[in-house]
Amino acid sequence: MANIPIDIEEGFLVHWCEEFLHYYGGNAEFPRALSDLYTIKVAKMMERKGDFDPDTKLGLFSCDAAVNSIRDLIIENEDVGKILYKEAFGTAPIGVTRSLVDGKFGNGMFNQWLSYF
Repeated sequence: MANIPIDIEEGFLVHWCEEFLHYYGGNAEFPRALSDLYTIKVAKMMERKGDFDPDTKLGLFSCDAAVNSIRDLIIENEDVGKILYKEAFGTAPIGVTRSLVDGKFGNGMFNQWLSYF
């Protein structure tokens, strides 16, 4: 995967591939919360390195509860986080996260989890 420069004031959302946004809904909470999760992660990494300006306004589009829901799913299975990232950028097939979650946690679990957004 090519390195894509991310402007944390812009967030990841503008970099998600069209197919990902279409599949999950471009204005849906899920893609926006995923963007926020990764934007916050990058900001925290920058902060640890001393490269973060505290006056920076992060490009955030969702709410804490939605971000935490995705974070909890990724903590439960780190493969989900890796594949979500790839799916969002278009380097993994669209829908592969659904298959992975259903395979790990039971058929229909991804849809059930997604319905809470």
